[in-house]
Amino acid sequence: MRCRWNVTPKFVAPDSVEHAVELVACSDGYETIFWGGGMSTAIMMKQGLLSPATLVGLRKVEEIKKIAVRHDGDLLLGGGATIHELSVSPLVSELAPSLRSSAREVGNVRVRHSATLGGHLAHADPSQDVPPVLLALDAQVALRSAAGSRTVPLHDFFVDIMQTAIRPDELVTEVVVPAGALSRRSAYVKFAPRSRDDYPTVGVAVSVGMSRDWRTIKAVRIAAGGVAPTAVRLTAAEDLLCKQPVEDDRIRAAGLVASEHASPWDDARGSATYKRAMLREIVTRVVHNLTKPKEGACGI
Repeated sequence: MRCRWNVTPKFVAPDSVEHAVELVACSDGYETIFWGGGMSTAIMMKQGLLSPATLVGLRKVEEIKKIAVRHDGDLLLGGGATIHELSVSPLVSELAPSLRSSAREVGNVRVRHSATLGGHLAHADPSQDVPPVLLALDAQVALRSAAGSRTVPLHDFFVDIMQTAIRPDELVTEVVVPAGALSRRSAYVKFAPRSRDDYPTVGVAVSVGMSRDWRTIKAVRIAAGGVAPTAVRLTAAEDLLCKQPVEDDRIRAAGLVASEHASPWDDARGSATYKRAMLREIVTRVVHNLTKPKEGACGI
């Protein structure tokens, strides 16, 4: 893509998904791109990493903003819903409180009111707050282009650092969290060394399904941000816990395995060694807390 220094791109604002994807389909590569909240795109344009001729604004496309429960019990999150809307949605609060918690950790008030869920995922920074929670909840991403629709499991969606499975002509229309994942207990814990609105040194999301007597872990998902080129599921740690009795030694071992299978790097937020230690400790604590019965809670 050729660079256009100091050239203001044309801005168009379709009112439907069909019109939006048609506009991008008619372009050449990244000449025309989608514009949700613009929180990441604007920065990349200022840095010269993107120089589109046309921006397709999505603010008038109401169909991608809904947050709802489908007839099958799945939670539907519109790709055009803002992070703020996720953080205050009664449905998200009731069905996926860990998602609400992670949304409240994103940036600051201005960022949350502008950034969209679809843009957040498409940006694919490995240290974002929301992706680990959605990974732990088995989320799927619905993509739409003029050629048709497809659905990608989130664990296949992130390809590499700031790279995803999205094709240039595809739009994130919705994210779906299956009903089965919503029945599990989940939590998100973030450690940020400088300020709350900073990206985390390590962010960990855990989701567990317990037996009715709370003695056995029937299902478990462990995901983390800031410890690999993408937000990542730590499946080796999951395998150590799934369908196993709740034992402190086993949970501590899972935390250790999680740290051993991560691939963090040294940066301003901490050394790789520190991040591994932080990951081990957070995984251990969160799994321990989620597998401990609480008044009014029930297993599955």
